[in-house]
Amino acid sequence: MPITDSDLENRFAHHQADESSALKHDNVRFVCREAAKAIVAMTPSGREQSLAVTALQEAMMWANTAIAGENPVAAPKTTTPDGA
Repeated sequence: MPITDSDLENRFAHHQADESSALKHDNVRFVCREAAKAIVAMTPSGREQSLAVTALQEAMMWANTAIAGENPVAAPKTTTPDGA
């Protein structure tokens, strides 16, 4: 499926969280944080432990991105970096 301008506008727009979405974001962060704590407690320090925690951070980011994308935003006015 090709990526459309509308897709790009939505992907790179700010998605203001409503109360329901904010609660979902909080729950995702909580679950991932608790999993990270368990991994750190059960594994020796080192590269593998660090990668496991990094993978949880990535999972949290993608989960929160999915939550934010549930409600597409109206296409914002496109501006240049100098604000024009």
